[in-house]
Amino acid sequence: MEVANLKQKIQKCELDLENSRKSGEMSLVPFTNIAAEPANLSDTPMKEMSLSDDVNRNDLMIVPRVPSGVSGTALAASLLRDGWSLAKIYEKYQEATDALRHERFGRRHAEAVLERVLHEIEEKAELILDERAEHERMVEAYALMDHKLQQALLEHDNFENTIRNLKSELKRWERDHFIANKEIDDLQKQVAVLLKECQDVQLRCGSSVPIVGHGAASTSISNGMSNAENNNHAHMTFNDINGLVQQNVQLRNKVHMLSTDLENKGVELRESFQIELKRITDDAASRVEKVMKKSEEQAIMIESLHRSVAMYRKLCEEQQKTRSSIENISSNLQDDGRNDLMVLFEGSQEISKKTHEQVSERARKLDEELTKLR
Repeated sequence: MEVANLKQKIQKCELDLENSRKSGEMSLVPFTNIAAEPANLSDTPMKEMSLSDDVNRNDLMIVPRVPSGVSGTALAASLLRDGWSLAKIYEKYQEATDALRHERFGRRHAEAVLERVLHEIEEKAELILDERAEHERMVEAYALMDHKLQQALLEHDNFENTIRNLKSELKRWERDHFIANKEIDDLQKQVAVLLKECQDVQLRCGSSVPIVGHGAASTSISNGMSNAENNNHAHMTFNDINGLVQQNVQLRNKVHMLSTDLENKGVELRESFQIELKRITDDAASRVEKVMKKSEEQAIMIESLHRSVAMYRKLCEEQQKTRSSIENISSNLQDDGRNDLMVLFEGSQEISKKTHEQVSERARKLDEELTKLR
């Protein structure tokens, strides 16, 4: 559609160019005073310009307007009669030729540009149409996928609702099945008791005819219920069938109550057990943390004791070295100062002896403390 419109516009432009070319060939373009003498424009009044345009219209044109079919010789003769010289006619002819050549060049350039634009449009039109078709297909596919996605979401919601309903229905059926099994067990017990009662009545009445269709069943049920009768003899005493039914209802209610109490007690015991377990765990963790801190403190203390023992040992070694050096010096002194030196030496020996004793006592105490800590 766009290509067709562009082609129509191009054809319309070509027709306009052709019409303008034909009209240009029939009548020449006039030159006003502004084009002819622009230097004298400021000196010429507007009224004189209008009068000169009206009077000398033929002088302001390249060639005068003549009807079609007039030959060039007749046109030149008419110009000569009007006072034009051959040089002026040739000058106007050259101007008209230049204008025509310029017009042809412009028209050819415009036609070339239009042809190039048309060629580019024709080249890109197919690609644009293909892209438009592809875009339309993508839009349709996206709409289809969106529709399918909405349907899938609806189906997913329906499936989830169905699953929830089925789960609730399954739970209800399981609960009903469990209750029905309990009722069946109760009814079996009632039937067994009734059969046994019937057999006892028949024995008391002196009848030995067995119950048809219930001999084997009564025997198996009575054998299976012997233990239950021994355990629940206190709860199986009744006078007639109505008493048995009432007692069965009471026992069923008691069973439900006991099961509820058992569940509640189980929950309470579980909660209390979890609380107690948490308390014990926290207590154990705190104890472990205390033990770890105490062990770290003991390790630090042992390390400090080791450093103290090493320091005292080093002091003892230095004291021994000092004593040996003093003994060597005292043996080499002269006789005149030997007494004073001996006094000083004895005093230093006493001081060093006391220091050595203190150091040894301190080292012994530290060794004892280290042994206790170990």
